[in-house]
Amino acid sequence: MSRLYHDLYERTLTDLWPHLPQDIEGGRIADLGCHDGVMSDILVATFPKSRVYGFGQSRQGMDRARSLSKAVSWVEMPPSGWADELRQIAPGGFDLLISHGGAAMGDNLTDIADRFRPHIKPGGRLIVQVPVTLNGWMQVFSGGVVGAQDYLKTYAQLTEIFPKTDFDLKFWSSRYMQVFDDLTDLAELVMAQAARVNVALLAPTVEDTYARLSGDNNVSATADGHGCAGLEHVFLVACRR
Repeated sequence: MSRLYHDLYERTLTDLWPHLPQDIEGGRIADLGCHDGVMSDILVATFPKSRVYGFGQSRQGMDRARSLSKAVSWVEMPPSGWADELRQIAPGGFDLLISHGGAAMGDNLTDIADRFRPHIKPGGRLIVQVPVTLNGWMQVFSGGVVGAQDYLKTYAQLTEIFPKTDFDLKFWSSRYMQVFDDLTDLAELVMAQAARVNVALLAPTVEDTYARLSGDNNVSATADGHGCAGLEHVFLVACRR
């Protein structure tokens, strides 16, 4: 699974490249909700002159993260303590705060945005993956798509958190094709992602998820028999002026 996550995160970061700070090298980067540390490891390899901090909540996940990389500064604590820790590490704010599927249980986009907005330095970025819309299947498995009125309400709340005079606010969609050696790998990935964002799947097991994916229009087979899926990731990108 680590290989799948590494490929997925690396492609996502490449897609987000136009939205990263131009002078990020030598700055401070925070990976919020780093889980097993895969994204943190990619960030430290991509920006070797920057200081990367991986913030995680799970003791088991943090143990795996520490074994993955010694170049990342790992910070284990509950989300309620992150604000104080972020302030101590970078009093003037971070060049980049990124959360790729790292929302705390029960959080929504406005909760995350409001919590981390004060920790962006001038010229810095907050990039947050929009919860639940991790890929084309999540909306199906979670029981449908959020209504347009809810989207408008969320956007209105975000414009209050990020006033136009201080921030450039946009949504960015990252879409690409992902090839899996076996459809079971894909089913495991979907289940793991769903668990991370607290989505109650209608299909409660990997076997049931595999069966659903087998008949999903988003999934097809390559000429050599591998599973091929179209993934979509939607991000909130807040750029501080």
